[in-house]
Amino acid sequence: MEDFDGALECLLQRGAERLRGHQRRLFMAEVTLGVCGGSARRAERRFGWGRVAVQKGLHEWHKGIRCVENFSARGRPRWEAQSPAFEQDVRGLVEPYTQADPELKSSRRYTNLSAREVLELLQAKKG
Repeated sequence: MEDFDGALECLLQRGAERLRGHQRRLFMAEVTLGVCGGSARRAERRFGWGRVAVQKGLHEWHKGIRCVENFSARGRPRWEAQSPAFEQDVRGLVEPYTQADPELKSSRRYTNLSAREVLELLQAKKG
């Protein structure tokens, strides 16, 4: 019987891995209600799922309201947006070392400078 339980747990874990966002949380909530008696802590211990995600799924399940993800707000903001002057300084220093795509298939430009070399040029010429 323990072998069956282990196989079932593995199957449920793989099922949760294949889902994303709202669907995953609802799946975890249903499994938590059915197998773990509605306890997010038990689901965390038994299946290795994040307790916060399970709690959010249980909340969505009971209230019937979907929590909206805000993926665009995550991560570090682009440095160009933080300092437009810095971007212009870098472009001005790198411009003499750039070249167009040899096959002219894209409008991208390439440079043979490394990030360290650009940093050293910035420090030497712009302070």
